[in-house]
Amino acid sequence: MTTIRTNEMYAGAAVPAYTASKAALNAWTAQLSITLRGTNLKVNACHPGWVKTDMGGPSALLEIHEGAETAVYLATLPADGPSGGFFHKSEPLPW
Repeated sequence: MTTIRTNEMYAGAAVPAYTASKAALNAWTAQLSITLRGTNLKVNACHPGWVKTDMGGPSALLEIHEGAETAVYLATLPADGPSGGFFHKSEPLPW
Protein backbone atom coordinates (compact mmCIF):
# COMPACT_ATOMS: atom_id res chain seq x y z
CA MET A 1 0.00 0.00 0.00
CA THR A 2 1.29 3.46 -0.89
CA THR A 3 1.28 5.91 2.00
CA ILE A 4 1.51 9.60 1.18
CA ARG A 5 1.94 11.98 4.07
CA THR A 6 0.41 15.45 3.83
CA ASN A 7 3.82 17.15 3.76
CA GLU A 8 4.75 15.02 0.73
CA MET A 9 1.51 15.88 -1.07
CA TYR A 10 2.15 19.61 -0.81
CA ALA A 11 5.97 19.61 -0.66
CA GLY A 12 5.76 20.92 2.91
CA ALA A 13 4.27 24.23 1.73
CA ALA A 14 1.29 26.00 3.25
CA VAL A 15 -1.00 26.62 0.30
CA PRO A 16 -4.50 27.15 1.72
CA ALA A 17 -6.25 28.19 -1.51
CA TYR A 18 -4.85 25.14 -3.34
CA THR A 19 -5.71 22.67 -0.58
CA ALA A 20 -9.20 24.15 -0.07
CA SER A 21 -9.91 23.82 -3.80
CA LYS A 22 -8.75 20.18 -3.71
CA ALA A 23 -11.03 19.45 -0.74
CA ALA A 24 -13.93 21.04 -2.64
CA LEU A 25 -13.14 18.90 -5.69
CA ASN A 26 -13.13 15.75 -3.55
CA ALA A 27 -16.47 16.72 -1.97
CA TRP A 28 -17.95 17.35 -5.42
CA THR A 29 -16.62 13.96 -6.55
CA ALA A 30 -18.40 12.29 -3.63
CA GLN A 31 -21.64 14.16 -4.38
CA LEU A 32 -21.56 13.31 -8.09
CA SER A 33 -20.98 9.65 -7.31
CA ILE A 34 -24.11 9.70 -5.13
CA THR A 35 -26.12 11.47 -7.84
CA LEU A 36 -24.96 8.96 -10.46
CA ARG A 37 -25.41 5.87 -8.26
CA GLY A 38 -27.28 3.18 -10.18
CA THR A 39 -25.88 4.30 -13.55
CA ASN A 40 -22.89 2.96 -15.48
CA LEU A 41 -20.90 6.11 -14.68
CA LYS A 42 -18.17 6.26 -12.06
CA VAL A 43 -16.78 9.45 -10.54
CA ASN A 44 -13.38 9.39 -8.82
CA ALA A 45 -10.69 11.95 -8.08
CA CYS A 46 -7.09 11.33 -9.07
CA HIS A 47 -3.89 12.38 -7.28
CA PRO A 48 -1.14 11.75 -9.84
CA GLY A 49 1.67 12.64 -7.44
CA TRP A 50 4.45 15.18 -7.83
CA VAL A 51 5.27 14.75 -11.51
CA LYS A 52 8.17 16.12 -13.58
CA THR A 53 6.14 18.49 -15.75
CA ASP A 54 6.29 22.24 -16.34
CA MET A 55 4.21 22.65 -13.18
CA GLY A 56 5.98 19.99 -11.08
CA GLY A 57 9.46 21.01 -12.13
CA PRO A 58 12.63 18.95 -12.48
CA SER A 59 12.81 18.15 -8.73
CA ALA A 60 9.52 16.22 -8.80
CA LEU A 61 9.69 12.60 -7.74
CA LEU A 62 7.73 10.97 -10.57
CA GLU A 63 8.24 10.66 -14.30
CA ILE A 64 5.25 11.50 -16.52
CA HIS A 65 4.39 7.85 -17.19
CA GLU A 66 4.31 7.20 -13.43
CA GLY A 67 1.99 10.17 -12.87
CA ALA A 68 -0.37 8.80 -15.52
CA GLU A 69 -0.77 5.45 -13.74
CA THR A 70 -3.61 6.71 -11.53
CA ALA A 71 -5.64 8.11 -14.42
CA VAL A 72 -5.17 4.90 -16.41
CA TYR A 73 -6.22 2.81 -13.40
CA LEU A 74 -9.39 4.87 -12.93
CA ALA A 75 -10.21 4.95 -16.65
CA THR A 76 -10.04 1.16 -16.86
CA LEU A 77 -12.04 0.23 -13.74
CA PRO A 78 -14.33 -2.78 -14.11
CA ALA A 79 -18.09 -2.37 -13.91
CA ASP A 80 -18.04 -3.18 -10.19
CA GLY A 81 -15.14 -0.79 -9.47
CA PRO A 82 -15.24 2.00 -6.90
CA SER A 83 -16.93 5.36 -7.32
CA GLY A 84 -16.67 8.45 -5.13
CA GLY A 85 -13.07 7.95 -4.05
CA PHE A 86 -9.78 9.83 -4.15
CA PHE A 87 -6.94 7.68 -5.51
CA HIS A 88 -3.18 7.59 -5.99
CA LYS A 89 -2.03 4.68 -8.17
CA SER A 90 -4.64 2.04 -7.26
CA GLU A 91 -4.86 2.99 -3.60
CA PRO A 92 -7.67 5.04 -2.05
CA LEU A 93 -6.49 8.11 -0.13
CA PRO A 94 -8.19 9.88 2.76
CA TRP A 95 -9.11 13.48 2.25
